[in-house]
Amino acid sequence: ITRALSAYLSSRKTSQGQSLWSTFAAFVAWMDETNAPEGQDAHLKTQTSFCDIRHGAHFDFVGKVETRGVWAGSLLENLALSRSWQTGWGVDGGSSFVSEEADTASAVGPNSAADEALFISERTGAEQRVCTHYTFPLLEQVASLYMEDLQHFGYDGEVAKWTR
Repeated sequence: ITRALSAYLSSRKTSQGQSLWSTFAAFVAWMDETNAPEGQDAHLKTQTSFCDIRHGAHFDFVGKVETRGVWAGSLLENLALSRSWQTGWGVDGGSSFVSEEADTASAVGPNSAADEALFISERTGAEQRVCTHYTFPLLEQVASLYMEDLQHFGYDGEVAKWTR
């Protein structure tokens, strides 16, 4: 839900500096009309299509970026990649994939300025702006566009969260 709003808030502007869509509703209508979640734009594409789940791909583990502080360290150590995650990440290339504070902080946002690139919805403030851009019909429309992702990756509670 926040991913679609974040895409709208950070969407490209025309050469005159104006937004390509006058409203979030217009953006969602465009996504629906063009079937954007099934298209080529990596920012809008469904995660299930990236992972090839529709064609039988199976994963024993799905690590969510927002909780990487909980799982990343032990997973990467078990894969003998512990040095790979300690540095080389972030905008400056000097950050850790999992910072010292990540055990608790990654669930709520970036741990450093370098982590901002991994948290686009945080950078655009989408999480805080959901109620000002979404209506119930828009929420249902976006949820239907991403229903496969919402269900497969355990985010179906996200829709209920915003309807309370």
